[in-house]
Amino acid sequence: MKKRKAQVHPRPSRIRLGRAFAMSGPDSLMPARKGEVSPDAILDSLRLYSKVGWYSMHEAKRNGMECAAFIHGLGPKYSIILVASIKTLFAEVGLRPKITSTHSSVTVEY
Repeated sequence: MKKRKAQVHPRPSRIRLGRAFAMSGPDSLMPARKGEVSPDAILDSLRLYSKVGWYSMHEAKRNGMECAAFIHGLGPKYSIILVASIKTLFAEVGLRPKITSTHSSVTVEY
């Protein structure tokens, strides 16, 4: 029996949900924890959510760039929401990282 790969398209509602999460959750924590909104504060907030168990975050250097991978078991819809959230957070500090995703992970290069 062949396995079918689920095709989930980024619906506008999922993208809006990811943006709203970024603006209400980590965005409000960053000034409280770090005193400012900066790339370090963004990563600190993402690490905090990793400790809570929303995903497993792994950081490394690849091709001279910083890279963060977010592994989760919540399916492709969650990947879409996470991508929108991460894009929104990095846009707050004027960065446009390269983001790739699968049904169970999101990778960010910045």
